[in-house]
Amino acid sequence: MVASLVVFLLLGAFLLSGCLGSDPSIGDPGIADPRVGNPGISDSGISGPEIKAAHLSMRGKTVATTIRFLNLAHANGMTHVILQLSDGVRLQALQGVARDDALHQFEIAEIVSHADSLGVRIIPELKLLGKQDKFLKDTRLDLMYDALTYNPLSSVYEEVVFPVLDEVIALFDPAIIHIGHDELFFAQYPDHARNSDLPADLFRLDVETLTAYLEARNVEVMMWGDMLLGAWEFAGVETRHMHADGPYAALRRQLPPSIIIADWHYKHTETKFPSARAFMLDGYRVLGATWDSPKNIVNFANYIHDVGGHGHIAGVYGYPGRGDWEGTENILKVSGEAF
Repeated sequence: MVASLVVFLLLGAFLLSGCLGSDPSIGDPGIADPRVGNPGISDSGISGPEIKAAHLSMRGKTVATTIRFLNLAHANGMTHVILQLSDGVRLQALQGVARDDALHQFEIAEIVSHADSLGVRIIPELKLLGKQDKFLKDTRLDLMYDALTYNPLSSVYEEVVFPVLDEVIALFDPAIIHIGHDELFFAQYPDHARNSDLPADLFRLDVETLTAYLEARNVEVMMWGDMLLGAWEFAGVETRHMHADGPYAALRRQLPPSIIIADWHYKHTETKFPSARAFMLDGYRVLGATWDSPKNIVNFANYIHDVGGHGHIAGVYGYPGRGDWEGTENILKVSGEAF
């Protein structure tokens, strides 16, 4: 009943605020949001300790491989490890989804205990809203907006999402939860097979619903930033990781500024990353997220330092999964030195 009331009130607020309209100044990242520097939002977390995180998908991972990764992350100066849970962990609130090799909760407790012993904080990541092939899969078609996106106007929160969040909080006792929200569609690639036509106001409804729920439980929210960046806004730089259309780009000035944005650019060849600065001007803490290009890692780390960003994320996508620990360690070493 309470969950339903939260969603109802948030939706009503959207309708009153006219969230479907676009902000005419959104195309100029040099225009500062009035929230920045406003002492009335000093508790929103714009400042705070720098985050140096490594990112690991839990699909197909054992306790031993996860602990090995934690040890490498710690040895290379990481303060946090983001564990993308997807279907690699068995959750009671999410039946019929876990892989056969998914970890049990007692195994997660062992991983959390080891991370605690290292002084490394775990940030759980859930694929919420989009990419439901990694969350709900085909277990609740009645809650879906389309094949890969759940419907924020359905009962998905009280029936699935909130119970899952409660379980994840109990398992990890996290200060931060990463809610995903990447790659719902690719505005610059209209024929992409994964494209959803979810309206921007429903994206906003979902983010604000999740943020209100988690912050009421003293958990901060992190999310990927690609769905808030329009490629046309940043002429002259690599834009393959900027997926928004006009209404989605306008959300950058409408979502809660307490959210931590992970701004990911994996093959960027320039030395400047203006999207990170645009997020900062709109009041967000920003992490620069990289992958396996040493040049990109160093350049993005330097840029984040220069503009006063909040930290960094080292992605090792694919390397541990195929047993390439040398490649994994190389990424973490370059990242640790650059961060």
